[in-house]
Amino acid sequence: MSPVPASSTTTPLAPYRHIVLFRFEADATPTSKADALTAFRALVSELSSLVLTYEEGTNVSDEGLDDGLTHIFFMSFADAAAFQVYKVHPMHVAFVKSLAGVVAKATVVDWTASPTTT
Repeated sequence: MSPVPASSTTTPLAPYRHIVLFRFEADATPTSKADALTAFRALVSELSSLVLTYEEGTNVSDEGLDDGLTHIFFMSFADAAAFQVYKVHPMHVAFVKSLAGVVAKATVVDWTASPTTT
């Protein structure tokens, strides 16, 4: 398979993907968890010009490999540049800071999707 040209990473066929997984603090209250989820949704809504798609869910795997991570957030951006704008946006920075004491662990995985051919 030949490498994908860098320029193709900015096409709709190759968006930038961002996955975030949370493990909440053991003593996080249901209200503090709900508040964190509401804040994440509000962040995405406010920055909807940058976020192409957003999905969230809770872990339902029975494989026992989740390391206690319970909540999954999947986002797509047009390209890495759009993600960088999101990442340093004051609303995002404030959101991340607001998770202190509520989220015990956040795991983040990003990648540029490879274009597919049919």
